[in-house]
Amino acid sequence: TVSPSSAGGIDPFAQTTDGIAETEFEAAEVTVDTIATITASVGGVSDSVDVTIIAPVIPPTPTSVSVAPPTANICENSTDCIPGGTVEPVEVTFTISGGTPPYTVTSDDTAVILNPGTIAASPFEFTVNAINDSIAANTDVTLTVTDSSATPGTDAAVVTVINE
Repeated sequence: TVSPSSAGGIDPFAQTTDGIAETEFEAAEVTVDTIATITASVGGVSDSVDVTIIAPVIPPTPTSVSVAPPTANICENSTDCIPGGTVEPVEVTFTISGGTPPYTVTSDDTAVILNPGTIAASPFEFTVNAINDSIAANTDVTLTVTDSSATPGTDAAVVTVINE
């Protein structure tokens, strides 16, 4: 018999000619390491042995990659600007979370914002600024973050570069 009883039982089997009887059993699925007691009985004599059933280690499912903030405004040249009365900085820092590092960050318009590249170490942040005098009008640049998982995830942030 096998205890705990939820592990099931073993069908009867016969002793072999060399005096050793063998059988196999499949333990019930466990979520934590569990001790199963196996008891054998022959001719009215019983004995038991404890066997540890080791729970499988299931790695956590990573959360989806994301970048924050999802949108930002920056000024094109090397000083803060004040379009419509709101002070906008010349650079912005983004934070990446979730997914599987390292991350690759690309710009869809490298004439305005260069590719930030690979972000491999914590804290998973990158800072961007616009290339001076690179635009004639306000321009949106999409920064795409891709993680390194087996099925890569992506997220994007849009930076509006203000021509002022």
